[in-house]
Amino acid sequence: MIQMKRLRTLGLACMIGLAGLAPATDSFAAVTRTKQEGIYTGSAGKTFTGWHQDSSNSKWYYFNANGEVTVGWVKDAGKWYYMNTDGVMVTGWLKLGSDTWYYLKSDGSMTVGWYKMDHAWYYFNSGGELVRGWADIGGSRYLLGDDGKMYSNWQQINNVWYYFGTDGAMRTDWQFINNVWYYFNDYGQMLTGWQLIRGEYYYLHEGRMLTGWLNDNNGKKYYMDTESGKMSRGWKKVGSATYYFDQYGQMLTGWIQLSGKYYYLDPGNGKRTENTSRVIGGVSYTFNKEGVCQTGTGSVNGSTGGSFTLPSNTQNTGQISLPGGGQSHIPRPGSGAASSGGTGANGSGINGSNSPTPPGSSGNHSGSQSNGTNGLPTPPGSSGSGSSGGSGSHSNSLKPGNTSAPGRK
Repeated sequence: MIQMKRLRTLGLACMIGLAGLAPATDSFAAVTRTKQEGIYTGSAGKTFTGWHQDSSNSKWYYFNANGEVTVGWVKDAGKWYYMNTDGVMVTGWLKLGSDTWYYLKSDGSMTVGWYKMDHAWYYFNSGGELVRGWADIGGSRYLLGDDGKMYSNWQQINNVWYYFGTDGAMRTDWQFINNVWYYFNDYGQMLTGWQLIRGEYYYLHEGRMLTGWLNDNNGKKYYMDTESGKMSRGWKKVGSATYYFDQYGQMLTGWIQLSGKYYYLDPGNGKRTENTSRVIGGVSYTFNKEGVCQTGTGSVNGSTGGSFTLPSNTQNTGQISLPGGGQSHIPRPGSGAASSGGTGANGSGINGSNSPTPPGSSGNHSGSQSNGTNGLPTPPGSSGSGSSGGSGSHSNSLKPGNTSAPGRK
């Protein structure tokens, strides 16, 4: 009997010992909430402070120094977090107010700066707000869609073309794109037609800089330098022949007088007569290797005997005959009628599939369009309730590619 009591006592002691080795469980299903609102204690009666995860559903909560569960924004270790009305830490897209969006990464921290997600770039300002529309960032200008996605490459806005490159930075000045030169003004608008740029004329057909010979529908000829694209004025050697172009870029023919010297330009092709003798109007004239007439010119028909008067530019209007066929209407250089290339960079009216094919492009646009929901579509993968919008990468110094645009030398 005594031995039986000893065995029972030993068994009870073992059970108590094992119970003492079992870990305490503080899943929030077993947590006791006190009468004081928002204060939780574990099974051992200890008040929670700081970060705690509910082991039953893996949700995170944050408790202040008094053990009160936090709701709203929380700053911890220099990072911001957002806790919903139940005190649960939010991840993914977060909408506050009517149209302010934030993105909380998988660890709950608020995103700031450039962030790449689902193959698209987004930008969040220093307050974590998603930036949309035109934005000046780090010395470059970007266009971010209604859903915050960064636009890149060719984009048409209000019937004006812009080029953002693969890094999303809006280009200005000369840009060499797909082996073609284009010019974009200070607002990023692609220019077309005759353009006076830093004192030189260029002809941009649908934005593409043309080179070589151009003809208008009035029979006037122009020569655009094959290296620089500049409209030729004055003497210009093309191949083995020398031509003369007036101040409006028109190739001259016949007799001209420059600085008291006479030259003769073939009426058919404009080539300067040089290092030969030629009968003109029944009179034989001799020309040296620079094309200067060595014979008396008192009988030169049409010569005023003084400075040569350049023809008026009033005829320099009409159409340019393009290489390979086709025509393009032009205003005359110096007339003040050069195309400005656009109506302003206000960022509205982005066209999608109905846009014409952009210059130098297959017509594929990167970026996204508004879905018409109060001007702001729901960000991808989000219903506005804090669900994750996808995986992404982030760094305070991270930018979408190289923002330095190649300039023209």
